[in-house]
Amino acid sequence: MEICELLQLEDVVQTTKLGNHCDQYNYFVSSNKKLTDQIFMCKNIVDRLVDPPWHADPKRKSLWIHAAGGMAIERASEIALHLCKRFYPNQLSMFVYTDTLNTEEECIRVTSDGQVVERTTPVLKPTVHIRITATASSASKDSHSLQLNIQNSGYTITHIV
Repeated sequence: MEICELLQLEDVVQTTKLGNHCDQYNYFVSSNKKLTDQIFMCKNIVDRLVDPPWHADPKRKSLWIHAAGGMAIERASEIALHLCKRFYPNQLSMFVYTDTLNTEEECIRVTSDGQVVERTTPVLKPTVHIRITATASSASKDSHSLQLNIQNSGYTITHIV
């Protein structure tokens, strides 16, 4: 499945095994699942990147966190900041880019006479893609705070950890 197709499904963990993306894990953020559960799911993946077990695939070098829609984007940025500053300070690097996703919103209603009316409307959703990779330790100028700004479709989400 393509990334844009997987973004329409929530709470998906996928590892890419073929093609140009064989070096990554992909996590698709859900706005319906508890934030702490998602943080620890991603932490388990990053554990394998930072300190891989002997039987791990040495080609896997990054975790991509994908999110579509405002609430999911907020959660994705919180997850990334928790990983980079709370769990693995000075051990991870982060790359962020934004995009839009063409999807359809489906509205179903029942009229007073019992007739079912279905309507689909094309919708553009903002998306964010955050790549996290393990790096060599390096001292940070300010190891106590980090700010992540994500700008998309006329609004900015800012998180400070």
